[in-house]
Amino acid sequence: WVTKRGLVLDFIGGDSLMNVGLVKNILDYFQERAWALNHKWATRWRASISTNGTLFDMPGVKDFMEEYGPNLSVGISIDGCPEVHDRNRVFKDGSGSMAVILKNWDYYRDWCFRFNNTLSTKSTLNLESIPYLFESVKFLHETLGMNEINMNFVMEDMGVTQDHLDLLDKELERVKDYVIEHRHEV
Repeated sequence: WVTKRGLVLDFIGGDSLMNVGLVKNILDYFQERAWALNHKWATRWRASISTNGTLFDMPGVKDFMEEYGPNLSVGISIDGCPEVHDRNRVFKDGSGSMAVILKNWDYYRDWCFRFNNTLSTKSTLNLESIPYLFESVKFLHETLGMNEINMNFVMEDMGVTQDHLDLLDKELERVKDYVIEHRHEV
């Protein structure tokens, strides 16, 4: 009902949790103005944040999530199983970020089910992801407990060959069978 009759404040690009104080100030200001104007959006709004999932231990992040929980959607971008994710989502020193995500996973999962009743991700795929497509879906569902898995390929020219497409067909067939088998869960 929010998207039809309300407002979604979407914080995407980079990681908004890097400056959680600024995001909190924006939401506080929005609420203050909406109430002062007696605007319908004072009670009909949500905020959506995309994160790489590595900043939950940063001061103020969990407090912010608890304060805004009923009006907040926090999505973590996970590119698949650790073999894929840790190739694409790395720290300055080149190390993968999956271990840091998993360290706070129980908190994040519990938070999602308390406030949103769903656990989802958006994975970004590339050529190196293709051989792991089925394993990635299985990992995201069985290991992380996700019930909504969204995947899309990067928009840049990846130099796709017929061999890549043939392998993609095989992996998608395996994913299709898995989703049908688990259709009530994912």
